[in-house]
Amino acid sequence: MSGLRWASEQVAAITSTGHRLLEANAGSGKTTTVVGKILWHLGVPLGVDEHGVPVPACPDHLRLGLDQIAAITFTEKAAYDLASKLRKEIRRHAPELLWDIDRASIGTIHAFCGSVLREHSLRFGVDPGFRVLDERESRLELKAVVKEVALEAAQREEPAARLLLARYDLDNDFEHSKGVVDYLGAMVRDLRWHRERYDGWAVGDRLDWARLDALAGGGDAKDADSAEVCDALVMLGRRAVERWEAYLAAENLKDFDALILDCRDRLLDPRGQPALASIRSRARLLIIDEFQDTDSAQRDIAFRIAGLDGSPVNGTAPQLFLVGDPKQSIYGFRGADIAVWNEVAAAVGAPLSLSRNYRSVPAVVDYVNQAAGSVIAEAGREASAEL
Repeated sequence: MSGLRWASEQVAAITSTGHRLLEANAGSGKTTTVVGKILWHLGVPLGVDEHGVPVPACPDHLRLGLDQIAAITFTEKAAYDLASKLRKEIRRHAPELLWDIDRASIGTIHAFCGSVLREHSLRFGVDPGFRVLDERESRLELKAVVKEVALEAAQREEPAARLLLARYDLDNDFEHSKGVVDYLGAMVRDLRWHRERYDGWAVGDRLDWARLDALAGGGDAKDADSAEVCDALVMLGRRAVERWEAYLAAENLKDFDALILDCRDRLLDPRGQPALASIRSRARLLIIDEFQDTDSAQRDIAFRIAGLDGSPVNGTAPQLFLVGDPKQSIYGFRGADIAVWNEVAAAVGAPLSLSRNYRSVPAVVDYVNQAAGSVIAEAGREASAEL
């Protein structure tokens, strides 16, 4: 990268081998470092560090082609920005690789999972012609299914429906309040993403409150009302999940959640071993950006491909390069779980760090660090203890 003197932290991340977790603070040159990591593996000279020392060249046995690199981003915009920056640097420093740049797999987790499902559809038993519902269409179709389940239960005068409708409106279009349909929709998502967790909490279709009380260290009388509501939501939510998944299967559709969950389930299935071997043989470097906003299913996919879940690896598996900032985890409502970051750190080792801020005025950064540093540090310690 022309004229750039790499910070020592960036050089350590770029030249790292083996699985790595990189904690990149806001404005710390994260995208530049990711691009540098890719260029380094392509064998492109990176110049010198901040002390004028040449960045070590990538060893021959670690050099890769663009078709051996996959980068997963959180949004389509982030994927476009990363691809554009990589294209710009390749045009400047390795124009002979421009013809191959589109062979690098750079996209969202949904695009990655959709590609895996289609490419290995025969092995997975998946119809490759499935259509992906966009977010708006998925929301409207799911709402219709959930509403149908609630109305059917109400018509049969089921206790669960009577309880919920006595407390909430059926459907609420107000911004700051929710109805039965909204709560059931949220329950459907939670049941799909955490099916095993709910199976451990339930007996049949009902929550096992003796077990939950033991896990929570006991409850009190004030919990009884909320417990009845939760029980009703789980009961009707399970029914809605079955109805929703049957609808997707019948119409050969997948929503965004199904792309990730189906890909995870098929890669974890022993029958998916041939597909897994194919993915491992091609992808030699797997980069996942915004890893603080990932979830257990995405972690399972990454660990399975890299062989970090204890599954047998016949041949080679890719290096994982996971990038994020746990202080910026904000997508819990979409299923992201910051606990996953801590679990991965325990598996791959202490994170590398990008701590220098290039985005803000130094005086402002120094003032914020002095004014709020102790509060942020204490919040971090509390969060780590809680997780």
